Amino acid sequence: MRFDQTPFALGVLAAAALASGTAEAQCPAADAFEPNDSCAAATPVTSGLYSNLSLDGTLAAGGANDDYYVVNVPDGQLLVVTCLHSAALGNIDVALYDSTWTTCGDDFPTLATHFVVLDDEEVSWLNGTGAAVDVAIKATYSIIDASFACNDYALDISVVPDPCVAAIDDAYEPNDDCASSVAIAPGSYNDLYVSTADEDFYRVSVDSTDRVVVTCTYPSVLTELSIEIYDDPACTTLITSQNWGGGWIEAKAANATGATKDYYVRVNPIVSGSATCNLYDLDIVTEPDPCLTAVDDAFEPNDVCGSAATLTAGLTSGLFVSTGSEDYYKISVPHTEQVVIDQTWTQVLFGANPQMQLYSDATCSTEVDLGAWGAGSNQVVYGNATGATTDFYLKVSLLEGECVDYDLNVTLQPDPCILTPDDAFEPNDDCLSAVPLGTGVHAGLFVRDADPDWYSVTIPAGQLLTIEQTYALPDQLGIDRYNDNLGCGPFDVDMQASYGGGLNTQVFPNTLGAPQTIYFRCYMAEGDCGGYDLNVTLAPDPCQSTPDDSFEPNDTCGSGVVLPLGLSAGLFVAEHDMDHYQIDVPAGQVLTIDQTYVGGSTELGITLFDDPACTTWLYGASWGGGFNSVTWTNSTGSVHTVYIRCETQIGTGYCLNYDLNATLAPDPCQAPGVDDVYEENDDCSSATPVGLGGASWTGLFVSKSDPDYYSFILPDGASAQVAANFINNNCNIDTFLYDSASVGSFTCGDPFSYLAASNGFGDGETINWTNTSGVTETYYVKVEVWSDPSNPTCGNYDLDVTFSGGAYAIPFCYGDGSAGACPCSNFSAVGAAEGCTSSIGVGAKLSVSGSNSIVADDMSFTVSQARPNQTAMLVQGSVETSVPFKDGILCMGNPTERVEVVFTDASGIGSTSSSIVTNGNIPGPGITRFYQIWFRDPGGVSPCGFGSNFSQGLRVYWSN
Repeated sequence: MRFDQTPFALGVLAAAALASGTAEAQCPAADAFEPNDSCAAATPVTSGLYSNLSLDGTLAAGGANDDYYVVNVPDGQLLVVTCLHSAALGNIDVALYDSTWTTCGDDFPTLATHFVVLDDEEVSWLNGTGAAVDVAIKATYSIIDASFACNDYALDISVVPDPCVAAIDDAYEPNDDCASSVAIAPGSYNDLYVSTADEDFYRVSVDSTDRVVVTCTYPSVLTELSIEIYDDPACTTLITSQNWGGGWIEAKAANATGATKDYYVRVNPIVSGSATCNLYDLDIVTEPDPCLTAVDDAFEPNDVCGSAATLTAGLTSGLFVSTGSEDYYKISVPHTEQVVIDQTWTQVLFGANPQMQLYSDATCSTEVDLGAWGAGSNQVVYGNATGATTDFYLKVSLLEGECVDYDLNVTLQPDPCILTPDDAFEPNDDCLSAVPLGTGVHAGLFVRDADPDWYSVTIPAGQLLTIEQTYALPDQLGIDRYNDNLGCGPFDVDMQASYGGGLNTQVFPNTLGAPQTIYFRCYMAEGDCGGYDLNVTLAPDPCQSTPDDSFEPNDTCGSGVVLPLGLSAGLFVAEHDMDHYQIDVPAGQVLTIDQTYVGGSTELGITLFDDPACTTWLYGASWGGGFNSVTWTNSTGSVHTVYIRCETQIGTGYCLNYDLNATLAPDPCQAPGVDDVYEENDDCSSATPVGLGGASWTGLFVSKSDPDYYSFILPDGASAQVAANFINNNCNIDTFLYDSASVGSFTCGDPFSYLAASNGFGDGETINWTNTSGVTETYYVKVEVWSDPSNPTCGNYDLDVTFSGGAYAIPFCYGDGSAGACPCSNFSAVGAAEGCTSSIGVGAKLSVSGSNSIVADDMSFTVSQARPNQTAMLVQGSVETSVPFKDGILCMGNPTERVEVVFTDASGIGSTSSSIVTNGNIPGPGITRFYQIWFRDPGGVSPCGFGSNFSQGLRVYWSN
């Protein structure tokens, strides 16, 4: 994809036409832009196509040599960079950086990156920083395919305005619904535009046995797009859809109706951020569908299980399957024999991917084996243990793609898993028929994939059971433990052990005080059958014979004992005997509990809860290798009880000694006077206002219990950058942006209704936002501390809010009746954007030039369409009104200022020339003032006879 030099234009360029590489590319020693091997040496470029470029890979004589370019991207502009190359000759990746970064060129961070294993790479970035950025473009050898000497490539660079701000529709409108879809022929369609409020529909005629292929390319930095293809003019029958392509999506639809047919294509945005529109290109191809024109194999029709074709042993080649025609086969397997079916096909990257499903019944409802995702080959294997020759049924279908040729090789052979005699414990095929095992080695056991073995062991009170399962590789066996024989279902498993490399072990202590029976299932984790031994041992459980600590019994959350401050040593915990404590934490205090133990095979954990049932989790720490620590800060305003659980970590051991050290300390985040001067700004309704000149505030303070809110006004088309600057290691802070609609819906500040967020893990958070609402909008910023318990409770930050773009002077109060009645119905034309009409037949217009900066003080007002050669005056008000006065409407109220006398020329034009800041007594940035020109209209000819009139008003926002 590329953008033309015209705003908002897109055009597709094929890599084959632009990249000069061939199968035997001869790369020059250096292209014309060398040396451009770093961000500092980047070649300056602008929008356009740059061909005949060359990139060295890792096999080049001098080693890999990246290329760098730099392009200026103004604020509010969209940069799209397409690297056109043949990936088969050497894959190239593209990344974008801010060229001023000290890390420019590193793997991270980047403004944007793109790396795929296909031809071409496209990367895009929208500048919402509030200022122009020199963006560095890095072309580098792909880490996915780094082994090449060199490759030719071309760079297509485009910089255009943000289409969602300056939305200009394409030439195919109106095509906003299925009924108004535009008929298009095969070819490339560029310069297209779509938004959530203005979807695009197209109509393509497809001949019988042909298919339509729709390819859509777009800059994914704005928003993702979706393609849907329908086969009816109401767009109700969806054939296929593709979306979330990261800049490239493709959808296909085949015409198997037997006649020429129209297909309908819908393009629409998938909004996942602030952007609601995108630019895109469409490439439409109609071509013979190989899946419809291909001659099917000789076994057709075998499209359902009931019409399965008979398949015999040996190789059957030249088979064919498609999405609309699955294949079914019947294979007769003698008793004690095993059927092995190998499926092979030529795998094409991102092409068709078939699968096989083997069934044991004529309705294809009982699946016994599956072969899928084989990257060129699949296999199914199953043995016939039914006692008689049995028919098995094979289904071949597609996981991916539309059709594929394939071969099947059927082998019938003696099944060793059936012919091998079973062990003496059979039948022990379910939980209810589990065989009781005594201690000692039980050798020569045998298990099949479809015939697991079940055992039970009765454990005396206070004893520790150990079962070791040994087996020969490459088979992999497993052993599951269950607590009872009432069901032993998949959700009743207490512990699993498998893939032990020849040894699986289960250990279980009986802590009930009476004999306990435990059930085990031995099964094939991988393979069809295998032999194994079981070694059962019982021994006194050391975790039950070790004396417990003095805090017992504290085995449940409700019985938690009060934990004293300071060190509590020599504590003891076991898997069957967790320890619980509670401690009162005064308001404004931080509780810290350190757990120390001898690190080794047994790991411990400690968890804090908010309630005596231990259901409301506060914080936890475990697997510390000898040390765990938890903290909790009481910001409730009163004494609060915290509940503590200490336990062994499952699978690491059964018991261990440990120490606890509990401390309380004042929370510095709740100390009196610690907050900043902008409190109380704890919600959207009490948000601290940011003036129209922005803000640069230092030393602000925020805590988990007390987020900060700020508000600012943003004219339509203007952009804001909100930067919260802090050091992440001290405290991680997040920012969220809401609008006034959120306030009205009582959702401002909630975790879900924000417009934008910045909540990463680096130093500082920045939100960039452009007001595209069409009206001046009020926005709210929430600054909060990341809630994770590992994050400190509070932190300091600086806040920088800057504004750019947009109209600082907004016309209002027109004389067309929209602002009220003109004094004698001397209305101006609707849409003329002027005051009430004067004696010359039109209303006066007021415009402004220069900036709204108080420091620059370069603002100037100009009136046009006023009475020629007359005296006029620029007047300023502090509030907005609409009062009929003289022959016009007075649009501002007290306090008012007479800013400057202006004289109109023979054309009725006049401008101010002195300081508006001084004459208007502008007190500082962040205020709004209202302006009009009051001009004479003498001679007894003014429409209402009062001899003077007013222009329309201008609402002006002053900045610093």
